[in-house]
Order: sequence, then structure tokens, then C-alpha cells
Amino acid sequence: MKYDEFKKRVTKHLGKYMEKNLGIKEDGLFKNKEYGHVLSDELVAENFIGETYPLYEKYCPNKELPVYSNHLNSSQVMGMNFFLPLLENRDILNRVVEKIIGKEEGTLTDLVTVDFEHRCGQDEKTEIDLFLEYANGIRIFFEMKYSENGYGIFSGFNRDEVWDNKYSNFIANSLYLKNLTKEEFFYDYQINRNIGMINSLKDYAVFILPYDNESLIKEITKFNYNNVKTVDWNYLAYYVYNLVVGKNRELENHYREFILKYLEY
Repeated sequence: MKYDEFKKRVTKHLGKYMEKNLGIKEDGLFKNKEYGHVLSDELVAENFIGETYPLYEKYCPNKELPVYSNHLNSSQVMGMNFFLPLLENRDILNRVVEKIIGKEEGTLTDLVTVDFEHRCGQDEKTEIDLFLEYANGIRIFFEMKYSENGYGIFSGFNRDEVWDNKYSNFIANSLYLKNLTKEEFFYDYQINRNIGMINSLKDYAVFILPYDNESLIKEITKFNYNNVKTVDWNYLAYYVYNLVVGKNRELENHYREFILKYLEY
């Protein structure tokens, strides 16, 4: 659906969710204006479903929460609500990741690195939402979106300097972007930054988004590379829910709530 309609429906739904399901009636502030889907700063932990906030503290012990984590439509917190419980259930996590990257069950081995808000070493200001690395060398870079109006652009004034010092070498070492010009790279900066992390066939760039968000889907479907995967939040959430329903009550309840919170707009 059109972006404006999608954003309106999502924020209205989350406002009702905040009041009905969280029992919070006080609107939070964003740029000195009250919004029904924004929590006050001291209630940010309420944006984490169930026992997910303690898992955030466990897996991100030395990191500050992303900016706007008190917004119920925060895509970073959405991603944490989705992936953190799976980190406590590695067999299910591996099945989910294998499904995303199109690999047979049993392909993934031991998980050796988990890093939310991963700094890839190319840009000090922006991060990749989640980085997973397995003992067999498979690396996955996740970018997760929800109600954003498109992917990030490069907004700095020092494009020539950044290109010469960082990204010209960066794309020269990438699997898919070797022939990209400076203008092409910066035009789709956030997408290319993630795809550029793919240096071998063991690397994957995964973009998770709601296909209902026309603004996002129009941008990402232009990129057709084997190791670039695009996944709909609806498909992914129901896939996990169907894996655990009737088998793991705790996860079943968690992903039922995830679907209610984020997808029943």
C-alpha cells in the first residue's frame, strides 16, 4: 500500500496497542510533540515483548539502546524482539536462518558471533542491525525495516573524501559491486553498504521488511543478486510461529504477541 497509508495504519494500531496491551495511556514526546505510539523514556523496556529486555542486556551488555527505542515502531527493537528469543533456542534459529538464505536444514554449524547494531568498520555513524557468523564461515548481515520511508542515503558533505578513503576500496573487495560508480553507490547508500559486505559466496545480505510498505519494497526489489535475500516480516513471523506452535509454549506466546503487536495493523 502507499507509504502514507501504511505509516498511518501502523502508528494508529501501535497507539491502541500501547494503551490496551501495555496499559500505558500517557503519550510520549518526539520533537516536543506527543504521539500515541511513543513511550516516555523511562518506559523504554516496555517496548520489548515478554522477557526480551533481559535478553537484550545479556547479548548487548556494553551497548546503548538504539536511538528512538522508545518508539513502538522502532525497526531495531522489532528486530531484537524477533531474534533475541531465538538466540536462546539455537536449533530453531538455525532453521529460520537456513530458510532465509535458502540453505538445507543442517547447513549451519555453531554460531560464533552475534552482534546487534554491528559496526562494519566502513562508517562510524551507521550500523548494520544484526550480524551473525557461523563456525563454517557463513556470515549474514541483516537490515530490518518497518515503517521507514525508504532506506538510508548518504547525507554527508564529504562524499569525495569518504569515497576515496573508504568506499572505493570497500566495493573493490565486494562480490557484486566492483563496477559501481561513486554516484551509483551513494544513490542507494544503505542498501549498497550492506550488499558490499558480501565478499564471498559464504556471505549474505538479508533485508527484512513489510512488503505492505510500498516505499521500501520499491527500493529493494531492484537488487537481484544470489546472496542478497529479501524477506517479508509477515512471512517470517508466521514461519517461526508455525515452527513452535504446540511444541514450545513460551515461544508460541512470544511470536503470537509479536504478530499482534507489529503485523495486525
